[in-house]
Amino acid sequence: MRKDVAELGGIIVCWKVNILGLHAPTGRTTHYCGAEILPPPTELQIIKYRGEDGYNLVHLYGAGREVTDTFHGSVYSAKEQAEWEFGKGLGWQRVGQCSECDD
Repeated sequence: MRKDVAELGGIIVCWKVNILGLHAPTGRTTHYCGAEILPPPTELQIIKYRGEDGYNLVHLYGAGREVTDTFHGSVYSAKEQAEWEFGKGLGWQRVGQCSECDD
């Protein structure tokens, strides 16, 4: 089983979408690492930490390196943020099969 479809250390990957070359940023947000502006991510994931109430929209770069994330109270809210940043119709793929990953 690949790491991104497993629960690792209390982290559940619920949803993911490949961004690289498929969805251009809307320009509504800018992400930084220090003073450096980050390029668009290669993938977005919505994850849940076991025992926490909310979800994180995670921006992955390169070989799955997490650089930025935002916290949301629901999967729906995390997907709305992703649409704000990259437009509608992202084509999310469900990864987690537990009820905690429901929209």
